[in-house]
Amino acid sequence: MNLLLKYSPFATKQELLDQFDKIEQECGTYICIYNLKLNSNGDSEMTFTDDDILMNELKVEYDRK
Repeated sequence: MNLLLKYSPFATKQELLDQFDKIEQECGTYICIYNLKLNSNGDSEMTFTDDDILMNELKVEYDRK
């Protein structure tokens, strides 16, 4: 459980377990996507629609010193 909490966006065991309540059927899959990168325009690397998840082209500018 400690590893799951360390590498997830949830701070407590209860927050993690509460995610299972979001599955409304007897069985199913719940996908939590977090920590998305943003490009210089503020757009994320994915676009979410009702039916699909699309990857956006990311052009991240790095400050090379």
